[in-house]
Amino acid sequence: MNILAIGAHFDDVELGCGGALARHVDEGDSVFAYVATVSGYTNINNQIVRTKEDASLEGKQAMQILGVNLIAGNFSTLGVEFNEEINSEILRIVENEKIDLVYAPWVGDIHHDHQTVARAALHSCRHVPRFLMYRSNWYHSPNYFHENYYVDITSY
Repeated sequence: MNILAIGAHFDDVELGCGGALARHVDEGDSVFAYVATVSGYTNINNQIVRTKEDASLEGKQAMQILGVNLIAGNFSTLGVEFNEEINSEILRIVENEKIDLVYAPWVGDIHHDHQTVARAALHSCRHVPRFLMYRSNWYHSPNYFHENYYVDITSY
């Protein structure tokens, strides 16, 4: 089976479904992770909190540990918009890698990048036979994430 995990930033996929991805790898599936943004960012005083170089290095190391093939996007952190550019980038991966199962951010997340990437995933992966959403953080939201599918990752 060919698996695609989609995230807005380095750490979203790892936190949201990293254990499940490790299990898929262990079971012999081909697993890919698409991270849309460069993931570097500054605080409100324009001080660097995380450089895009550090984010990339950490993301590459995490995917290597998980055994996942990383596909890094080049969108600006906090600047992803729902448009044809991101939709076609995700769709290209889905078609090129013949994806059977997608893990994507929860569309109800209040983080702008997470919402946008989730919407793009829903749009671009609408023909993928299996589609699951994960919650990578615990931001308070007026919506409630209703978990209804679990993967046993006890060993991972």
